[in-house]
Amino acid sequence: LVLQEGSPAPWTAGADCGTIDQRVDVNASGDFVLATNVSGTVDDDYVAGRIGGAWTTFAQEGGAVPGLAGATLDDTIDSPLLLDDGRAGYAAGGLGGLGSTSIDDVLVLGGALLLQEGVTAPAGQAGGATRAIENFDLGDFWASGDGNSWLVQGDLEGSSSSDDVVVVDGAVVLQEGETVPGTGFVDPIASSGIHGVSMAADGTWFAQG
Repeated sequence: LVLQEGSPAPWTAGADCGTIDQRVDVNASGDFVLATNVSGTVDDDYVAGRIGGAWTTFAQEGGAVPGLAGATLDDTIDSPLLLDDGRAGYAAGGLGGLGSTSIDDVLVLGGALLLQEGVTAPAGQAGGATRAIENFDLGDFWASGDGNSWLVQGDLEGSSSSDDVVVVDGAVVLQEGETVPGTGFVDPIASSGIHGVSMAADGTWFAQG
């Protein structure tokens, strides 16, 4: 047993660990990262991990958002992942300091901003469209062990009949309302038909539905 709800949080002084999110990511060295909150009511949400036997904080409510000047993390920090070199990634929503709720969800990997709601438009959309990302699905952010490839499932802005997408390395590889590329399937991907996405350590990705 390395951590339990109600036990002292080893990455911060004077606080107990709260509910631990279901997703706990482990890298090739056996180090791991998780998302949780701690006792208290201010800046109490964390992405923390144990690297080489030592606990560290990768993200904390109230902290700065990499690559997004003036933005601060709120209490929605989830989908933690850990690269083999000890860098971490996560999804965060409800950011402060941006002045709009339409651009306040982001993906961060290895200290770099990957995607921002309402701003980033993934390549490869059906019909050459340039719709921006509207949201990310909880727990569906993955990366290869070296961090050179990554995957997320989410929704695009605009029509709900074609908004569900899987994005790999910044480009759409599956989209609701379109057929599955490189296969003999003739029926288009149904609404809410994509689920169970993931990416292996070598960058191989899959989705089922």
